[in-house]
Amino acid sequence: MANSFEISDLVARCGAFFTTDSTFLATADRSYEGQFTQKTYEPGNTISYRKANRGYLQRGKSLGGTSPIQDRIETMTILPQFSEFVEYIDTDPSRFIHDFEERVARPAAQDILQGMNREIASGAIGKLTHHTPVVSGNLSSYSNISSVITLLRKMRATGSEIYLALANDDANSLRNSLSDSFNTPINTEILRSATLGSLSGMTFFEENDIAAFVNQDDLSAVTNVQVKVDVPLDVLGTSTITLKGLPANTYIDKGTILDFPTYFWVDAYRSPLTVTYSNTVAVDAQADGAGDVTLTLSEPITPATLLTTVSNVDRQIVADSYVSLIWKYVGNIAYSKFGLHVATPPLPALRGIESSTLMPMVKKTSKQDVLTRVDSLRLSLDSDLAESNTAWRLDAEMAFSYDTDFCCLALSNASATTTP
Repeated sequence: MANSFEISDLVARCGAFFTTDSTFLATADRSYEGQFTQKTYEPGNTISYRKANRGYLQRGKSLGGTSPIQDRIETMTILPQFSEFVEYIDTDPSRFIHDFEERVARPAAQDILQGMNREIASGAIGKLTHHTPVVSGNLSSYSNISSVITLLRKMRATGSEIYLALANDDANSLRNSLSDSFNTPINTEILRSATLGSLSGMTFFEENDIAAFVNQDDLSAVTNVQVKVDVPLDVLGTSTITLKGLPANTYIDKGTILDFPTYFWVDAYRSPLTVTYSNTVAVDAQADGAGDVTLTLSEPITPATLLTTVSNVDRQIVADSYVSLIWKYVGNIAYSKFGLHVATPPLPALRGIESSTLMPMVKKTSKQDVLTRVDSLRLSLDSDLAESNTAWRLDAEMAFSYDTDFCCLALSNASATTTP
């Protein structure tokens, strides 16, 4: 009797493939996933959630007034679904069911997973505002790693779970220079093939799709870029800034990082940290013929002098202040548990053809299975009777967002414009 398979079994096996190399899914916060499947209302493709409020810290018996809650809203939007579409002759799976899994099902599931990982990794570019000092080569020393956890601690973004997703070359350099630290008998935190181990309070894993950013115009010869006009004071923050001193008609791409060497991030007391203030270009722009450009920023600039609940820089950024543009870098990503949010809401089964979705887990076999699960996975089959062919389609969808209060970029292979 020829071998056969149930479509529900195969979609479950495809789902199991995601547990082998899905560190982003395993480490991200999944608490907003249920909001996409509310029964009392239809959330659509986008949900909004409030970031943690920051109060204005005061001291003394008599306070100067209450701290109003200033909601900072983030959104998660479901991306266009990831799909693999394959046609095969029916005798293939019926005769070689196990071979079919390895030749067709597993590669399709892994392609979808890679697409998800690539979206998450590239999504940090143009979003994250904190970063470690510029390193011109690979991350290759304990000092490079220590600077990451130090920055997160200054941001008060640390906790019991801190992760660092490393590009392949950076992971290789660290392995070579710190080989004993990532030795399995020494480091008990090496859990699976993608994970290097734990060091300096962080768990490291290697990610193939960490993004390398390069501005389309080479800025290596650019010097002494300045702020053209004072950044306006606004309690809700100002999301644009105008610079001068660029070559005429220069392109500044989304993802370019702006460093303000004489300004500093502030803490909950509105006291300056020993961390240079930075922000990130969120929208592509082009300078005019005079070399001036107005840039849209990832986060509003809100000086501490305004005494608002969301201050991020020690004072107003004024005209003629110098700015360094980091225009080339590899964006390794460091984040705490709540720095990265992921949701994989279920897809409905298709009607009129054989279609199956990943069934809800009745028994949680392990924490790892639950965390890496992609509930949106759907497998569909449709046959052509005349040709005895079957079309096989695997789909999944995902939404994700970063909370910039709890993550940063660990830069490597970076280049920046110079200032006096």
